[in-house]
Amino acid sequence: MNNPFDTYQDDAELKVLLDVVRDLKPKSVLEIGSMFGGTLWHWMQLAAPEAEIVSIDLLVPTHDSRYSIQKECHDKTWFEWAKQFNVHLTVFEKPSNQILVDELSKFGPFDFIFIDGDHTEPAVRYDYELSKQVIAPTNSIIAFHDIAFNLGSEHYGVAPVWNEVKQQYDSNYTEIISTHGQNGIGYIKL
Repeated sequence: MNNPFDTYQDDAELKVLLDVVRDLKPKSVLEIGSMFGGTLWHWMQLAAPEAEIVSIDLLVPTHDSRYSIQKECHDKTWFEWAKQFNVHLTVFEKPSNQILVDELSKFGPFDFIFIDGDHTEPAVRYDYELSKQVIAPTNSIIAFHDIAFNLGSEHYGVAPVWNEVKQQYDSNYTEIISTHGQNGIGYIKL
């Protein structure tokens, strides 16, 4: 089966990350920001059998033209994928800053976390701090999307947070940037 939804990722960058996740074969995955599930589909496919998959994904407003598709994904489509890929799926339909560590700890610690939710700097910072508390201490990865996408706007805060985070990990971080000034995926390996 081919992925039925766009991933909203640069194909070359995503391919590199998919190879990394394939090698990791995570038993637990957390994705913050799933929209229609384009990347979530990949994580389910690459995870170990019986893996715990958690999506934190706030629905767009009901008047948004994407709402009905996203709602269908949350309520039905993603669970069909989970059954097909033999993984367990939990979906939190609220902002990540309303998620408690205790809520996530039931499903982790996580081997792989993909941060691609609200791109404002405070939100990205919160998502990273939350991730640090629920990531497995070894043989695990925290990845960020849009590390190179910085329009100098308050709505694009991934780059400044990523630049701080990578300084804490010396050589244990990787940047995947195929086109300067666009997208970019960065990840740290614990």
